[in-house]
Amino acid sequence: MIRSQPLQRVIGSRSLLALLLLSTLSALPHARHMEVAVSLFFIVIVLWRFAAHSYARLQPGRFLLLIITIFGTWLVYSNYQTLLGREAGVALLCVMLGLKLMEMKQGRDIYVAVYISFFVIITQFIYDQSFLLAAYLFLLMLGLIAILNLSNRLQSDEDIWQIVRTTLRLALQALPLALLLFLLFPRVSTPLWQFFVDKSGGVTGLDEHVSPGSVSRLSQSQAIAFRAHFDGELPAAKSRYWRALVLWDSDGISWHNQQSKHRPLAKGVIQPLAPAIDYEVFVEPHYRKWLFALDLPALAPSGARLTETFQLVADKAVDREINYRLSSYLDYKTSPLKEHQLARALQQPDNITPRMSQLVADWRKLAGDDRQLIAAALEFFHSRPFVYTLNPPLYGENPTDQFLFEGRQGFCEHYASSFALLMRIAGIPSRLVIGYLGGEYNPVGNYLILRQSDAHAWVEVWLADSGWVRIDPTTAVAPERLLSSISTARRGIGEPVLFRISEQSLLGQLGNRLVLALDAANMGWRRWVVGYSRARQFNLMRSLGIELRGMRQWMQLLLAVMAIVLATLALFIITRGRAGSDPVLKAYQRFCRKLQRVGIHRLRNEGPLDLAKRIAQQRPELASQTMEIIRLYIALRYQPHTRDTSNARFFQQVRRFHPGRER
Repeated sequence: MIRSQPLQRVIGSRSLLALLLLSTLSALPHARHMEVAVSLFFIVIVLWRFAAHSYARLQPGRFLLLIITIFGTWLVYSNYQTLLGREAGVALLCVMLGLKLMEMKQGRDIYVAVYISFFVIITQFIYDQSFLLAAYLFLLMLGLIAILNLSNRLQSDEDIWQIVRTTLRLALQALPLALLLFLLFPRVSTPLWQFFVDKSGGVTGLDEHVSPGSVSRLSQSQAIAFRAHFDGELPAAKSRYWRALVLWDSDGISWHNQQSKHRPLAKGVIQPLAPAIDYEVFVEPHYRKWLFALDLPALAPSGARLTETFQLVADKAVDREINYRLSSYLDYKTSPLKEHQLARALQQPDNITPRMSQLVADWRKLAGDDRQLIAAALEFFHSRPFVYTLNPPLYGENPTDQFLFEGRQGFCEHYASSFALLMRIAGIPSRLVIGYLGGEYNPVGNYLILRQSDAHAWVEVWLADSGWVRIDPTTAVAPERLLSSISTARRGIGEPVLFRISEQSLLGQLGNRLVLALDAANMGWRRWVVGYSRARQFNLMRSLGIELRGMRQWMQLLLAVMAIVLATLALFIITRGRAGSDPVLKAYQRFCRKLQRVGIHRLRNEGPLDLAKRIAQQRPELASQTMEIIRLYIALRYQPHTRDTSNARFFQQVRRFHPGRER
């Protein structure tokens, strides 16, 4: 039996090295989140096993293996204080894989090592469901299947391309059933890997407190915040304001919300002036509750609510990749302010200086109404020597006054904060909004990529005839910000922001195209595979004219489809296995009929090797000739690549086989 044979008889030396390498690579991505001590233990064990492959004396005995096993288990427990849970469980599984590779001696150990590697591969999706990782793990899985295929062969020096062809054929044969199970098997509301999400992940992205420098520091990051795919054409660049947080309260230095309660949006507050646009948002985990929406969201998606400040708030923190569909109005009016909103939107901090008040008073003298005063304020930023910079100087105890009249160097939060305070001095209700502006268009996948460097702050003012109106004072200083994302290249203090321009060199264009293509592949993977939810499954069934109202109907449909697939597969195997379709099998059956004439009847459950043993016992004089025929038959039947050299000899031996009756 293969399982009890020594390792080297089951697979060759190179194949054994391939198994060690594939098993090691299956655990390699876990090094990103395993404790360093556990990762080092696994690496040492694997290197030891590779050395023992060349120097058999290095193979540890049972007692030493027991000590290493106890040490590895203790190492996991000492680093995680448990052997259960996501982190400790995965670490223990990797340690066990390394120990199994170390102790491999017999054929059965190959199966155990491969199956543990399969489990290790599955656990990768607890941490990451990206397309690149899935492709990497799929290739590893094919390699491990090839090892299983090789270990079941009679010879260990198989042609590598024959093994590859057989493995690919097996994968292609399994693909239809896997696809049907993926599409039809009832989806749970939360995927399995999301039950193991680490809730203590670090907060990334925007913060609910905005102070000078907070957004500019964030804008140094190229990390992706979210992606957005539109059903129709992309909105114009001037309309790509992505709302996240609304801040009401300021102490003259920072903006925040003293009231944490989110009141729901009443019906009829938003009065659309144009049809809504539909799109889907794919958010990266940021461990906060707010969601991102194009100004202004019409409705809240499932699992979230729309507040009276037009802010989307999720029921729980976004601790995993999520996606949701939205509709937004780009042209709108809003209803009058409530009293508590009016009071908050006019509240001024204590550090308003006389020259700030005088500046606003001068505007008011010349302005006929609030709109003209707003225009005068924007002209002030445009005409004075203000600089839009990622690296503004540090201001003192009254940063707004110093920014307006002395430094005049700042990022978007400086302009938005000072503008909002100036509006409040003028008696115009205002508030600060933070989110993202613009986005990089990916022509490969036809969607927008919003990075942390696209973080932005702007102002909303309330006007009697329009309601809340968006005002972005940054564009008065740097109008290019509406059309281009900023460059994250480091600049000196006070130096103007650089904007990204398209790469002109051929190599740069090809590199950028490749990056966008990979991101589009990952986006498609998330959208159609990882994001294949219960709702999408119901929509798919409904589009096929199938209405499923309960789990019983789901299971009936699934069983019916699987029965059809398995019946088709069985019919294919039976048809393929008939003698008429395989000349080798037909010749073997002719050989068996010749044996029947001399009283040796092959049993229905008797394999070729068992038949050869029985012939040797009953008719020893036929043993040599029949064993040669059966050996050739096994080689031709189960090792197809040998047919070119053995076909003619097998048919010739069967023709010449004429056993006489026993005397």
